[in-house]
Amino acid sequence: YQIVKAFLKKYDVIGVDIRIRIHKGVPPNSGLGSSGASGAGVAYGLFTIFRPSFSEKELLYIAGKGEEYVAGTPHYDNVAASLFGGIVLIDPLDMSVYKFKLSNPPRIVIVKPHIDGLDKKTKYARQILPKQIDLKTHVVQTSLLSKLLLGIITNDLELLGKAINQDYVAEPYRSKLIPYYWEVKAIALRHGALGVNIAGAGPSMFMLVRDQEDAEYIAGIVRDYYYSKNIPVEVFITTPNPWGTRIVERCC
Repeated sequence: YQIVKAFLKKYDVIGVDIRIRIHKGVPPNSGLGSSGASGAGVAYGLFTIFRPSFSEKELLYIAGKGEEYVAGTPHYDNVAASLFGGIVLIDPLDMSVYKFKLSNPPRIVIVKPHIDGLDKKTKYARQILPKQIDLKTHVVQTSLLSKLLLGIITNDLELLGKAINQDYVAEPYRSKLIPYYWEVKAIALRHGALGVNIAGAGPSMFMLVRDQEDAEYIAGIVRDYYYSKNIPVEVFITTPNPWGTRIVERCC
């Protein structure tokens, strides 16, 4: 609703009734960008119908209005991933969009353990992050980001895995909210995962692997581990979507 409201106001669209039906393919409060995906779909649909000659910045700005309503701030990185596909870098100063495409997209294992009271824990996961970091942490984290970008540009999955496997800003804090996080991470790495970390605010984890065979093997091991601890868990295998948001069917 907030996205529709912002769009109609900004572009002076009047005299129309809009009905939106959302089929959630991503569970909410999971750290997988569910709200961002919904916002991306709504914004793209509005622009396609009412303003087909739109720019990326216009699309990003309107889609971010949904995230702003849900999370308090726009979180353009969330909506950009769903809007443009692949791997996206956003300049927060001028909202420029830089897109990277992997010539050999890796398989990614998503692990979402069940946690009671997830709504409150998602909010808490945002609150517990440090508002400031020391210079040493900044240097190390920037180095990891550089390694990540190099891995993407050169399509080096080993380097990409090393880059995502370490985080000194969010992981030390948010990992405390995920049951058996460090044990599961160690198990996945021991059985062939290239890198493991927390998806968004959690509680989902993502595991970078080489191929489908490794993905299925690691997914099974992690699922069995959580079951052995009597913790319900969802595990699935995916790969980066290279297309982003697009029209798949027209109703009329």
